[in-house]
Formats: sequence, structure tokens, C-alpha cells
Amino acid sequence: MYGWTGKILHIDLTRRQFEIETPDVAFCARHTGGKGMGGHYLRACASLAWDDPDMLVGLFTGPLVASTAPTSGRAHMVSKSPLTGLVGDASVGGKLATRLKRAGWDGLVITGRSEQPIGLEIHDDQVVFANASHLWGQDTEAVHR
Repeated sequence: MYGWTGKILHIDLTRRQFEIETPDVAFCARHTGGKGMGGHYLRACASLAWDDPDMLVGLFTGPLVASTAPTSGRAHMVSKSPLTGLVGDASVGGKLATRLKRAGWDGLVITGRSEQPIGLEIHDDQVVFANASHLWGQDTEAVHR
């Protein structure tokens, strides 16, 4: 599949479980780009409140991510806006999209609610749910030391 890795990672923070979806080429063609994929997964949650544990936070890459195309290193983040109750989405720059794609993922679909601060470590096809309580309340500079 040119432009796609063929894998979407679904992470449930409540149950601390994950599942790997392998959509076919037709799915990728119908839902082109991070925005298209994000819209597909958000549609299934349309009737949920923005703070429902089953409401997703999605992060998706497009087919040009990790290529040499100019400005192709963007990810699309999607959920429901608490302000409007409609689609809340953003284009995210930096290295995240390229690293996600090179790690073999077209997208992440995160649902659930953890009772404590939690970090996600993704290693190939495995997800580690790491205790992040020691980072709670610290500013960004302290966390990234």
C-alpha cells in the first residue's frame, strides 16, 4: 500500500488494552489523509459527550507523511470540542507524524479514562502503560529533562 503502513493502533486507557486494526486499501482510499481517517473514527462517537470515556482522541497521518514531499510531516488530531460539541481538530507539526509513520502506524485511536496519570510507550507492535504519577503537576521543562 503506497503511502500507508496498513496499521491503526487502538488504545483503551480504562482497560489498559490495545488492539491493532489492519484496514484494507479500499478503506485508505475512501478516507484519504489524516483528516479523512479522523472523521471516519469520530463519526462512530458523534452522539457521545465530549468527556465520555468512550470519546476518542485520534491522531492520524496522511499518505505523504515520511516522504520527501514539502510540508508533508503533519499529523491530524481529532476529537469532539467541549466548546462547540462539534468536531475539534488540529493539524500538528514537528516530528510526531513522521515518527509515527516510520514506526509503522497510520494512526492512533485512544479511548478510555485512566484513574491515575499514565504514559504510553509504543515499541513496534506492543504498548506499555507506564505509571506517570511522578510527572503529575510538573511543568514541561521538568518532565523533559
